[in-house]
Amino acid sequence: MSVIKKRFELLKNTALYLRGTTAKERVDKLNRIWDGIVERKDDLYDAGMIERGVQPVDIAGELIMVKAEIDYTSKHLEKWIKPKRVKNTMFTLGKRCEIRHQSKGVVLNMPAYNAPTAETFVPMISAMAAGNAIVISFYDELYQPNAIDKDGNTQQKCDESWSIDNIKIRAIS
Repeated sequence: MSVIKKRFELLKNTALYLRGTTAKERVDKLNRIWDGIVERKDDLYDAGMIERGVQPVDIAGELIMVKAEIDYTSKHLEKWIKPKRVKNTMFTLGKRCEIRHQSKGVVLNMPAYNAPTAETFVPMISAMAAGNAIVISFYDELYQPNAIDKDGNTQQKCDESWSIDNIKIRAIS
């Protein structure tokens, strides 16, 4: 069994715990993530400059999206996860009928290169708010269908790093 598959199996066990967490616990986790982002924002600015040649204002724009998503999710999460009563049918007379939203389990997020800060954190916020475990995968080499190499030629190949067996996982605590 590959490393990625073993890690996913471990996360499945964690996902069962996460499914039972309260809205308050999930919001607290999102706020701790935001605090960590703010604490390391200079590192994000530096990485944006080095890797993509973008200015801190561009990264700040992505961080505004992340903060807005956390705020909106935090405000509405309790309502979203609350069971919703539904009308009984002839077959369910005498029973309490409701819809209970449950997490999917383990979510894989593979952010693109053009806005990795927002594309990493915004989907992660939704997945975590829903009570999922999440894996974020970054590629060491990424070839996009519309990419251009250093000579100006269109780069259309996709190497084997796209295989799920080649995804690298780093634990975030």
